[in-house]
Amino acid sequence: MTFSLRVGKKPGKSDVIDAESNRDGSRKTPTNGNTENNTQWDIQLPNGTYYWSVQSVDASFAGSNFSQESTLIIQNDAIVAGSAPSQIFLNGSSKDTVYLSQNQLFSTVKYKLSTYSVDSAKITKYNYSLYDDDDFTNPAIFAIDTSVNNLYLKGAYEKNLTYNVRVRVTDSRGLAFDKQIAFVVVAAPNNLLLDGATTSFVNYASAKETEQLNVTMTGVDDRITADKLTYTLVEGDGSENNSMFGIKTNNILYNKVPLKLADTLRVRVAVSNGYASLEKAIKIYSGCDFTSVKFTDAKSEAYKICEGDIVNLTLAKTGVTVNLFKDDALISTASNTNKVSLSAPGKYYAIYSVDGTNSCGNKTDSVFVEYSVPVTDISYSGELTICSNTEKQLIATAATGYKYQWFRNDQVINGLTGLQSMPKMLVNTRSKLPMPKIAVQLQKRSY
Repeated sequence: MTFSLRVGKKPGKSDVIDAESNRDGSRKTPTNGNTENNTQWDIQLPNGTYYWSVQSVDASFAGSNFSQESTLIIQNDAIVAGSAPSQIFLNGSSKDTVYLSQNQLFSTVKYKLSTYSVDSAKITKYNYSLYDDDDFTNPAIFAIDTSVNNLYLKGAYEKNLTYNVRVRVTDSRGLAFDKQIAFVVVAAPNNLLLDGATTSFVNYASAKETEQLNVTMTGVDDRITADKLTYTLVEGDGSENNSMFGIKTNNILYNKVPLKLADTLRVRVAVSNGYASLEKAIKIYSGCDFTSVKFTDAKSEAYKICEGDIVNLTLAKTGVTVNLFKDDALISTASNTNKVSLSAPGKYYAIYSVDGTNSCGNKTDSVFVEYSVPVTDISYSGELTICSNTEKQLIATAATGYKYQWFRNDQVINGLTGLQSMPKMLVNTRSKLPMPKIAVQLQKRSY
């Protein structure tokens, strides 16, 4: 085994003595280390600050990682005695990875900087800075308040990014230590399911004694497994009745007090992956029996509509108060009616009182609405195999109220937007050729 020494005027550099290795320790050339098997090496250097580290090289000329970099200061042709700091702490932690929540206010992010040095009794002061060089630039949103030695953010960070920051601590003798820290912005969980459904609505059909309402909460997170998620009741919009509920084993939301008919309760829960939280306001609604009731004129399949179209549906009961939900969110409440109108894609259902008092109600089956474009037919006369100087005209037919865009071999044909009939095509060739692939795309008129 041999050893290779690296010395530079900046951290990580080898501009004074080259170890013939890359920064990760891999060798540039299959040779012994530059100090051979010597564990001590004498060199002459002018006054200045130098950064050095060493690696081992085995018999197959494979290099190890470099040792932790040390600082060497020469003043008045003499080495400044002592050891440089050897660690930087953020809020007392030596970890080099820090996690930030994507929904955390950047102004609340502050980390107290401290250090460790075996010579701490000899040091009167430590100075902290963000260290840049030719190979590294610190993110502009990070800064250090040197009056209190706090690393902080002076601007908002972006979601799902990692920010690499390099902090330098320099003691009162000029000896320094650098540490690179990764700040990882972690997104909140993707979803919070209630009894397996993507909804903010829970109903119960009769009065419930204590702990009789049990709703299973399931968080969805692409980054960690479900068993690592935690659930809590949180304050916020929609948390008026939090005190009436609790969370028990297996992430069950339950009632701590009896629930009555005619109650409409609101609680707010959060699921956290340890770094970021997703909050959901839940409406707990009492009903008579919540028998599934269809709209009297609803279709079993999805409604296909175009922009501007309206689907009108009718409830069997007249003169009731109707709460209309779209994608499990309440979008409207109307009194003394039995009609609902749908004008956008989504999943819809209604909850309506059976006696006009809102004390109990029925929930309809869901109705699905989707955007659709009518099928377009292209007509022509004769055969579609054409010879030279042969002309063919194509005509598109579809529902009224649409304009047309023609395509040739999947490419837009410029100038043929809004035309129902395609101009005659003239093909210049001496042999019979198949017709190019022609298609037409419909677009709803906006005029």
